[in-house]
Amino acid sequence: MSAFGALGDLDLGIQLHGGEPLLLDPSVELLASIARNALVPHHTASIGSVGIVTNGVLLNADRATSLVEAGLRVVVSLDGPQHIHDRHRVTASGRGSHRQVMRGLAALRAVDPDPRVIAVISQPADVGDAIQFFVSEGLSHVKINPVRPEGRGAAMLENSPAAHMVAMADAYFDAAKTIAAHNQRRPEEPIYEENIAILMARVILGETPRTTAADWTLLVDDRGRLWSHPGGYGVAHMAIAEGEPPSAASLSRALGDVGEDVPDRADRLMSRQRETFRPCAGCADPMWCAGFRPLVGGPARSPDCVWRDRLIARLQEWWHESPAEAVSVVRFESGEGSRATPEQSPNPQEEAASADDEPIEPAVQALVDSVRFGPNGHAYVENYADRVLEIRALDPVGSTRTFLQLATLACGYADRDDRRELARSVARLARVGLEPLTRRRRQPFPRRSRLGA
Repeated sequence: MSAFGALGDLDLGIQLHGGEPLLLDPSVELLASIARNALVPHHTASIGSVGIVTNGVLLNADRATSLVEAGLRVVVSLDGPQHIHDRHRVTASGRGSHRQVMRGLAALRAVDPDPRVIAVISQPADVGDAIQFFVSEGLSHVKINPVRPEGRGAAMLENSPAAHMVAMADAYFDAAKTIAAHNQRRPEEPIYEENIAILMARVILGETPRTTAADWTLLVDDRGRLWSHPGGYGVAHMAIAEGEPPSAASLSRALGDVGEDVPDRADRLMSRQRETFRPCAGCADPMWCAGFRPLVGGPARSPDCVWRDRLIARLQEWWHESPAEAVSVVRFESGEGSRATPEQSPNPQEEAASADDEPIEPAVQALVDSVRFGPNGHAYVENYADRVLEIRALDPVGSTRTFLQLATLACGYADRDDRRELARSVARLARVGLEPLTRRRRQPFPRRSRLGA
């Protein structure tokens, strides 16, 4: 952590999984505390999240309370109903673990009413059953990952990898329709599947992944060795540190010379991603390409791409045909919160008015009125999906002032640590109108003014 902290302005996340983290000694609670303390001297670096993915078998009331009080985000591996989960997740005795996991999940829900669940599905037919199960259990945050048709996963296939992933994508689309129907029928008890929600958000906002922010995922293995990508585990040139603690210099070199005070560090990081992963031409998301796993090997075109492209195409068609229905599968806001107090809330007339003291535009006023603060004190926009629909309905040319106000507001929010996520949300809205506007008029992005200060 000290080496990361020395790189300057970074937002770090830690997740322990793949082995059972609740078996660790020292405990994950202690490890989380050590990691946070290591960053204390580095004021520009922070840990946004420390989490674990657990099979849930060892969760009980005492341990669940301990984990939550230590500030750990707990994700439980649960593949759905018993007939799906017990197919692959068995105990050392060979028995299915579904009942034990459900007991552990119940203990967690007693102290965290809205826990996260992650599932792995091997057959397209299981996706719908899993979603129905999660809905019936009242679990609102789930992520269902398809098994990649490679290695042991290839033995599960009934047809070709491409055909399998096309069928999987179609099953996910059917699940999206199920989620939308539930969320429209029960808006007070929504459910969100993370893969569907992320891809639909990209469709709605016209974004491609990782084009506006630089990030990188590294791997620390069970021997304490640091690798510069999870897919590069075991490949010599991907090792950053073996047997010795990493230094800020070794991290910087591995990530493209992105040390502190480097002005174009985001561009350098993205360039290093493409040099390392060698994606197909036009790939917007090279870091997670299934073709980049040297020890496993992969086809020229990743099955993940087949699945993602097919699902995006179907979501796009749905969005154009029925936007009010499609948007209900997306969770834009960042969590529960309360209306901002006058001390917390941006003053619309001061922060959203233009440099010439023009009146605040209605869409901008609606956005500012929707600002809430979550339990962590960070600001977000409630009912963000409604704001997206409002903005998309505006004519880019006729509503120039609205988009300029949004862009300037985003710049002002970005100066505050507790409003950075809010700034990103507002910037996305501004981009919805500014991108077609700049294509037509070739105007530069507006300069920062006193707005949003």
